[in-house]
Parts: sequence; C-alpha cells; structure tokens
Amino acid sequence: MKLIKITIDHTTAGQNIDKAILASGVDLSRKEIRRILDRGGIQCNGKRVFVASQTVKRGDQIVLTHHPALSTKEVALSPLEEKDILYWKHDIIAVNKAPGIASVETASSKTPYVKKQMLPLLKSKAVDASLIKPCHRLDKETSGVLLFAYGDQKAQYIMDQFRKHEIRKVYHALCYGIPKDKRWEVNCQLSGIDKRTGRVKVLSSGGYSSSSSFQVIAISKKHNVSLIQVAPKTGRSHQIRVHLLHSKFPIIGDKKYSLASSKPLHPSLAELSLQHHFLHASSIEFTPSEGEKRVELKAPLPQLFHSFIKKSQMEFLVKFDELIISPLVKTS
Repeated sequence: MKLIKITIDHTTAGQNIDKAILASGVDLSRKEIRRILDRGGIQCNGKRVFVASQTVKRGDQIVLTHHPALSTKEVALSPLEEKDILYWKHDIIAVNKAPGIASVETASSKTPYVKKQMLPLLKSKAVDASLIKPCHRLDKETSGVLLFAYGDQKAQYIMDQFRKHEIRKVYHALCYGIPKDKRWEVNCQLSGIDKRTGRVKVLSSGGYSSSSSFQVIAISKKHNVSLIQVAPKTGRSHQIRVHLLHSKFPIIGDKKYSLASSKPLHPSLAELSLQHHFLHASSIEFTPSEGEKRVELKAPLPQLFHSFIKKSQMEFLVKFDELIISPLVKTS
C-alpha cells in the first residue's frame, strides 16, 4: 500500500479531481486514478470522493491510497461447481455467489456475472440457459445465497414472495466499531441510487421506507471490530450498507459507505479488506412451490471472512451458526 499526497496549486485549481491528480505528475494513468476512486481510495480534505467530476480548488489536500497489486487485478470467472449449488429443485436454483461477481449481466462485457458462470453446469445437465431467470440481486461485492428460477412463471412466483415480504433473509457483516446495544433496529426512509455518485441516502421524508434488525454476534476489543447479524425486513437498494453506516458501524471494506473517523485496521486485517466488502447473504427461507413446505438454505462464509475472524481474535457473544460453515438444506 502506498499513500500519495497532493496539494492543489493554481495550475490545477478548477479542474476535475482526476485530471488534477494526473497533472500533478503522479506515476498513474487516468484509468488507474479512476479505478482508485471507484475503490474509495481518494480523499479531498479528509472526505472521500466518489465522482471524478468533482472540481478542486487551490489549497485542497488530496490523498490517494494506492494498492499497486489491485490496479490490474480482475476477478477470475471460474465456472460454478456442484459445491456452489445450494439447491436445485422445483425449478429453482440457489447459488452461493462469490464476492466480486455481478448478480446479472451488466452493460460492460468485461464484468463477470453469475449466469455466465453457470453455463458449463447448465450445459452438462442439458438445461436451456435462456430460460434461467434471476429472482433477486445481491450487490457485486456481496456474497451468499442468490436464487434463480427456470422460466418466467416460477421467477414471478418467487419475486411475488419478495414483494409480499414472505421471504426471510439473514446476512452477516464485519463492521468497524463495537455497538453498546447488542440488538437494535433501524427504520428510516431511503433515497434511490444517485446516478452521479452511486450512493443511497437516508432521508427525513419521502423516498422509500426501510427496516432492518441487527444483533452483535462477536467482537474484537483489540481491533475494535464486530461481526453483526442482519435481518432485513425490506429489500431496498444498498439497505444494509446504509443502515449500518447510519448506525455508525460501517461495513469493513465498503468503498461507498464508510466513516473517515473509523479507526484504521491493523495492516494484516486491512490487507484482507482490499478485495471486497464483508457482507454475506448467509441464509434465505422461502416456499418453493404451492403446497410445498418452506425451505431454508444456508451458504458458507467466504474464506476471507474466516481469515478475518481468526486474525482479529474475535470473541463470540452467542453461539455462531455452524451451518454457515457447511451448506445445508433444512425443511420445516
């Protein structure tokens, strides 16, 4: 990791921040500067910058946090294997999505997405890939349970359960800080995603209602971090990430929603947080078909989660769900 500090002078004042940084003589291309910005690695006067079009003025203090190893590193699109499939019944496929993979195809042909990962497996089972439809989404860096359905009718059946709040989900997040209250709720109004910044804001009125419940599972007093369980009652864009930031316990590794006041992590932990933010969709409960019993699926945590928990020497306050470590299908 390398810190690059720049003071804006009269020659670059008034320019967009990416152009001003480039003109300062740093050994980075404009494309690399934008990548650093997208990862949340640029601050202006102590505040994180989210858009390259932000203009700078004379005397502004710019700090870039540059990780050379990440400049050209792309997430490898490895085919899904049988172990990545949590459920395949009743025309429903549940996948344990890896962090860094988009839930659905995006405008960029270079962005890896889950259905593309599924193609070899679908072909091996003689399944028509064109009929596989996503039932919901997870943010690109969020890992965990993701549902797909075979055909529009089944997809709509599952999406109707989401719309009626009949599907129960549980997430786990590694967060900065240690909450005094071991359980709490957040109920607030949220904006949509700002097209300019890619961020969602808490509103005093208007917008969309949102609600989440939180429980502290484990803490590390030494490193001032926590493992928090989240049960969202609504499914707004970036809801959990915004709610945790609003609670002053932002998710570790989150580039869009962070606090400048968060205590820096020990280098061995900071290194783990470079690849993706630590939010995992651990379980989901739904009805697969009319007249069938509800099904609960649980997805193992990614390896980086386990490494962070171990290295931070977390103390568990409640018994951690061992089923998150091993995939399981439970019916009730």
